[in-house]
Amino acid sequence: MSCINYILISLLFQVISSQGIGKVYIGTLPNNTVSSLSFNENSALASLVIPVFIENKNPVDNTDVPITGNIVVGCELSTSGSGFSSATIQTVTLTQANRGGNVQFSAPVKGQAVDIRCFSDSGLQFNKTESISSPSSFTIVSAPTVSICPTGTKDVVAINSQNTQYTFNVRLSDVVTGSPVTITCTGAGLTFLTATAAIDFREVQVSVTLTVNTPATGTCRGQSQTGGQYQTANSLGPAVTFQLVQPVVALYPQSLSVATTSFATILLLTSPVPGSATTFRCRADLLPLASVQDALQNPLCRAATPTPGPTADTVTPEWGILTPEVNLDNSVHHALLKATRNVGVSASVQENVVVSCCNTTGPFTLETAILAHVSLSPNATVDWEKSTDININFTTPRTIQNVAFVEVAPCPCDLTGGVCDINCCCDTVS
Repeated sequence: MSCINYILISLLFQVISSQGIGKVYIGTLPNNTVSSLSFNENSALASLVIPVFIENKNPVDNTDVPITGNIVVGCELSTSGSGFSSATIQTVTLTQANRGGNVQFSAPVKGQAVDIRCFSDSGLQFNKTESISSPSSFTIVSAPTVSICPTGTKDVVAINSQNTQYTFNVRLSDVVTGSPVTITCTGAGLTFLTATAAIDFREVQVSVTLTVNTPATGTCRGQSQTGGQYQTANSLGPAVTFQLVQPVVALYPQSLSVATTSFATILLLTSPVPGSATTFRCRADLLPLASVQDALQNPLCRAATPTPGPTADTVTPEWGILTPEVNLDNSVHHALLKATRNVGVSASVQENVVVSCCNTTGPFTLETAILAHVSLSPNATVDWEKSTDININFTTPRTIQNVAFVEVAPCPCDLTGGVCDINCCCDTVS
């Protein structure tokens, strides 16, 4: 290296050292860098800022070098396009006296996180290549929403009865800040009352009345009373179905073994069906073992009973229900059913009897079935419950004649002297 080149390089290095190398950081003074920035669509304009600060160091000894002039700081996003967070970013001017500030941005668009880096290209002390900051994550998230909390089943709020006020919960995606949020819900067939979510809360109860007996869909949204944390335009949560509690009908016991020509079971409805009483049609069927499982899964009470032709003989089924139709309503949730064999048996048999009940009225499909294993022999087929009662007055004495009593003479005689009994063989006529 020639002396001239060495001298030039030395002079250049001295100039750089005296001017320093400027650097931009994302964060706040003193030296508090920020690795992640997150905003939502409803963030107030004043909060849409990227904090930055600058410094100028001597590359030899890392000492501070005074910043000269105005330093204009800007920022850029690493990725753009559909599906990525974006915004219109402005610039901020900093000086030696004011080395920290905020880069404002506007028109935030929600999307996936992208990297953001800030830099300056001002004067001799700052250039983009040397001053650009380390990347930080920049995200625009969706505006906070108001969602209905299902009860048990996914996306369903169960209502106990029609035209009765019911309370359910709504959940806000962000904790309420700044001012309370007014919750408004809507849906055809549903009547909602307005609710208010207080500051520092994110869950509130709302009252609703289901006015139809079919499922109805409802949604909720919120509006901050002041400020813009929650806005009606973009706080709508997902739709949820409101429907009446599906009643469950069952026969108890679920299975049984009997050795008589009749047995009892209870038909139970877990909750009343809206409207009038629900009518159930029940039947008992003698089935081969191979058909039992299908009859339990697809109760035969749902099948139509064939109508005999004009010349067809009426065939009495082996088993039947004494009262095949029962009504259950708000006051009566259960009924006692009695299955009985209509004809006796001449030999010992093992039978599979399926009792099933299906509703014939109401908005729901309700059906149930149970299996009874029946063991019968000829001497067990007498149904004493069908015997005729005899009216007996137990307060009137009854004389029971001694069957061993025999009268000594065919006719008793009056043996008083001088008395003649006609046709009495004991008397003597004088």
